[in-house]
This record gives sequence, C-alpha cells and structure tokens, in this order.
Amino acid sequence: MRVAIDAGTHLISWVSYDTGNPGSRVTIRESYADYRDVKGVKIPFTAVVRRDDTVMLERALTDVQINVTFPPRFFEKGQ
Repeated sequence: MRVAIDAGTHLISWVSYDTGNPGSRVTIRESYADYRDVKGVKIPFTAVVRRDDTVMLERALTDVQINVTFPPRFFEKGQ
C-alpha cells in the first residue's frame, strides 16, 4: 500500500495498492478531497476510486455525524 500525505495540510491525498493475479496486476487508487471539520475530525467529503486509469467510483458525502445519540427504540429487540 502506498499513501500520499499533503505536505501543507498533513491530510491523506490518496492511497493505492496493487491487486490481481501474477501477470494481470491492476493498481487501485483512491483520491480524497473536500476535507471538512466534523466535531474536530477532518473527513474527506469527496473521493474517486480508479482502477489503473479508469474511474470506477466517485463518492460525495452530504452529511457526516459523529457520536450521534440513537433513540432508545433503536436498541429494542424485534418481535
């Protein structure tokens, strides 16, 4: 696994790793951007996953919550 850290922000820019069979290796790379502060934690709200140079997935978060209190009924056992 390879990890790139932004020298200015000290946040992860991307991670990558190789996968597949010997003779047919591909590189997976996930790039992170749009970091926002959520209760003191920097969260990347956008990410792009590439397989070699092909975009496989683009993700955009709209809301992230940390340490949310669940309603008591959430923990009730079903009938």
